[in-house]
Amino acid sequence: MNVGDDYLGQYPKVGYWRDTHLKIEGDAVYYLQNIFLNDWQLASGQEIIDKDLFPEHECSGLEQIQIISSGPDQEWDAIQEMCFGAISVADRRVWITTPYFIPDPAIYEALKTAAVSGVDVRIIIPWKSDSRMVHLASLSYVDELLRAGVKFYQYRRGFVHAKVIIVDDLIASVGTANMDMRSFFSNFELTAVLFEQTSINRLVSDFEEDLRYCSAIQLESFLSRPFLHKRAEMLCRMLSPLL
Repeated sequence: MNVGDDYLGQYPKVGYWRDTHLKIEGDAVYYLQNIFLNDWQLASGQEIIDKDLFPEHECSGLEQIQIISSGPDQEWDAIQEMCFGAISVADRRVWITTPYFIPDPAIYEALKTAAVSGVDVRIIIPWKSDSRMVHLASLSYVDELLRAGVKFYQYRRGFVHAKVIIVDDLIASVGTANMDMRSFFSNFELTAVLFEQTSINRLVSDFEEDLRYCSAIQLESFLSRPFLHKRAEMLCRMLSPLL
């Protein structure tokens, strides 16, 4: 959870701040601690191995959750690979909420292929963003995906900052990674993959509630946007790996 006045809706540029967070209890916390300590060692050079930091948990639930991290210090782009794999096996639904949508070629093709195959692919992005350049870059990907059958919605209540993926009733993820190349390949990111149906259903309900505050992007009207706007989108797309 970010800490700051912006995230309390006190950012005049975007107003209301819509986010999704998790509270995790039980043995999955061990993985969060381990990631923190690895980051601490990377940043400070100090190795902390005190066993008292890992007390035994008294777990009463059976819910399964997988913690995945990625970053420039790792050999594999684990979060990108999880997203690609999940989208690729979708049979009925791929619902995504992301504040920044700059997919790498593999994710882009997976989304397009899923939509063409009849999967219900819906993506919520902001109507107004805290970054004009990233917003323009995101819109540059919408055209072809709309043609393939992907449905895009723009959140109008404020700024949507949630990073959520829901695939069928199979898995859902909540984390720090945007659906963009910097999150997948450059940044230190962390996501939780949920397998319990109750948790997935909660996120489905939240997604459907968010749609009430969204407007759908219609292909015909989207294609009629000004030429200079399209040029600006493509320029920002070219610069997007730096954004």
